[in-house]
Amino acid sequence: MPAPSVSEPDLFDTGSTSPPVPSRPQSSRPAQPAPKPTPIASRPPPPKRNMPSISPLSLKASHAAREDGNAHFKRGDYSSAHESYTTSLRHLPTGHPLTLVLLTNHALTALKTGEPKTALTDCDTAITLIGASKGEAETLDFLDNTPPKPMRDYYGKALMRKAEALEQMEKWEQAADVWREAVEGGHGGATSMQGRLRAEKAARPKPVVAAARKPTAPSSAAPPDRRPPIKAKPAGNFAAVSALRAANAAADKADDERFALYDSVDARIKSWKDGKETNLRALLGSLDTVLWPEANWKKIGMADLVLPGKVKIQYMKGIAKVHPDKIPTDATTEQRMISAAVFSALNEAWDKFKAENGL
Repeated sequence: MPAPSVSEPDLFDTGSTSPPVPSRPQSSRPAQPAPKPTPIASRPPPPKRNMPSISPLSLKASHAAREDGNAHFKRGDYSSAHESYTTSLRHLPTGHPLTLVLLTNHALTALKTGEPKTALTDCDTAITLIGASKGEAETLDFLDNTPPKPMRDYYGKALMRKAEALEQMEKWEQAADVWREAVEGGHGGATSMQGRLRAEKAARPKPVVAAARKPTAPSSAAPPDRRPPIKAKPAGNFAAVSALRAANAAADKADDERFALYDSVDARIKSWKDGKETNLRALLGSLDTVLWPEANWKKIGMADLVLPGKVKIQYMKGIAKVHPDKIPTDATTEQRMISAAVFSALNEAWDKFKAENGL
């Protein structure tokens, strides 16, 4: 008897049954909640700035003094630039955002003229005024036609100039900390990285390893010395520190000399400028009376001071004679003081002469 045929399963029949799959035993442990994501620390929001009121007249005077300071700085006359920034600051109320520009500029000229304590005070004031937001997502409005600039840029300038001031004061560890903050905040690039390395090296100088002494055979006449060897104290590599201290000492000496010579130099400059502060021709014509003999300046004849083009040539010669970068290295403190004052006076008179003659 033929075997009964077995029907083939229809693979396309969704209703066909399949053998049961053994189920996995359920765990008796309670289900644990999914871990919560760690919140990302956010920067403090920008503070609500309280804009102190300022009169248009004071704002205009502050702008004018700041522009004067910028012009002095470009010419290398850092002392006059420092005074102009000081004047500009006086016209602004305390806490006004525009003081950030002047404080950072004032700090820079203070560093240029050897006043690190003043620079440090300026930078701390600017950093405190910006606050915990560090200037992120804020802009600084100049209240004129100048486009607004990111406030974080001025926070970076304040940090970097504070670090430079601390270096000048030989506070190496504090300087290294400030440089490190500037690097971490993305301010200054290679300049901040080099400053951090320089300050860290000065703060932790490398010890000099003492040379090992060769053992000598003990003498038969005397018992061997069993005392523990005296360890040489690690001597720091203070070459950079010593050089900076010598430079600071020289700067202090120069400050003392300038203080002692101030009255005599001031009287000499006033005698030369008296009544002709803005008269470039008169200042150039009498320049031989204020310069020292070693300057080898020859008196200018009136024929060379008639045409504006010739006046410009004589001005260029005079300004080159007293430019801070052209003063001889062996010049005395008195000569440097005179040249700085003459440099500033000639530049101010030239600005007016140039405007009047369309040069």
